[in-house]
Amino acid sequence: FSHPSSSIAVRPRLRPSPHGSSVSGKPLPGLPEMVGVPLFLHLPYIALGFLVATGVSPVGHKGEDIVELLQGAVRVTQKAGGGVTQAQRSSDGEDHSESFFTETYLPTGGHSWQQLEDIVLSRIRSSDKLAGKGNSVFVKKIGSMISKMQDSIVANKKSNQKMIKKTISRFGSCKTKMGLSYKGSKKMLEKFLVLRLPHKECEETYSDLADSLKAHSLKWANAVDDWKDVKKDWIEAKRRQTPKICGSTDIESTSQQLTRLHHRFKKDLKKMTKLDAKKKKKQIKAAAAKAIVKRRQQMRKAMATKCKRIANQMDGAKCAAATMLKDACKVQDTCWEAALTEYKRFSEIVKKEEKDMKVEWRSLGRIECFLGVLSPGKKKKVTLDKCIKTTIKANHLSIDYGKIPKKTKCPRLKDPRCPCDAKYLKEEYGLKGMISTCTPCPTCK
Repeated sequence: FSHPSSSIAVRPRLRPSPHGSSVSGKPLPGLPEMVGVPLFLHLPYIALGFLVATGVSPVGHKGEDIVELLQGAVRVTQKAGGGVTQAQRSSDGEDHSESFFTETYLPTGGHSWQQLEDIVLSRIRSSDKLAGKGNSVFVKKIGSMISKMQDSIVANKKSNQKMIKKTISRFGSCKTKMGLSYKGSKKMLEKFLVLRLPHKECEETYSDLADSLKAHSLKWANAVDDWKDVKKDWIEAKRRQTPKICGSTDIESTSQQLTRLHHRFKKDLKKMTKLDAKKKKKQIKAAAAKAIVKRRQQMRKAMATKCKRIANQMDGAKCAAATMLKDACKVQDTCWEAALTEYKRFSEIVKKEEKDMKVEWRSLGRIECFLGVLSPGKKKKVTLDKCIKTTIKANHLSIDYGKIPKKTKCPRLKDPRCPCDAKYLKEEYGLKGMISTCTPCPTCK
């Protein structure tokens, strides 16, 4: 099938072997050696080589038989080739792997268009001897095969175009992810701004309670001292009241003694009653001051807990805002680089496939033109020259590679402060005597 005497220019495709191919160990001269080509692609050549090896000339054989033999081999080739392509392509699922594109373009039916071209040219050269026998059936069957292969190329092109659009859409998803994180960051910032005022009010209240506690503690201490002084006087007055005062002297009569004791007891009773009442009053006052101090202590403790809780929520909201914003920028950078790498890799693969599909499309168009030579009333030379000179257009197989969207700049919050930095501490924890302390943010370290 090398056709050395033919004047038709045929582009070389497969490297001829000096020994030819073989069937059952016998060399078949003239058949090309298909080096590195899968076994199922040998079938058309093996089929035709078998005719030569068995003494049946493909030139003298009926056109229908040759086509049937070739068509059966091509079916196997198409089925195997299509299986590889289908296995390496996902349907409409998420495109998270390399299975959306084949690593190298595999034309439908392997290299069957090259084999078809050889068969058609061979038929043209032998058409005089065959006197046109079987040409109509031959043209019909080969034309049907070409139509199916063209449909497969168009479907392949549409699939590749869809994949390119999906990779372009990933840039938009990167922006969307960043936007969602940024919205979350803004919400945390709004929460922080809401908590700022309650935190300051809480700290001011705590400071007032602390000052009040100091004042009431001082009053309590003074009340206790007053009570102790009165109690001391009461004890001293009681100590002075001894049985000795009841003693009598020789110059004093009994009547005089009783009068003296009456006045003495009356005076001491009045004094002790007064001291006892004063002591009780001071004791009640000290107890009241103590109760106020205890109440102030409880209030201060509760306010301290409240202030610390608000401070933790405030610092947490500000830290979350800073963290989510930082993560948003990081997510976009990572996503963008991954999408760009994927787009470049897929585009390179698709460009090669696009180029190969256009070559195959033009070749199939040329074969269709060659089939016209076998039609009745056509002059071979004129028709062949026309086929060779005619340009087969394949612009409809061009892929739109789209445009990579411009990368969105990382947004900034209106309040760029970070928890526990100098400015933050001055503005949020600048009050004197504050009980709450700032909670550091790991993102800001």
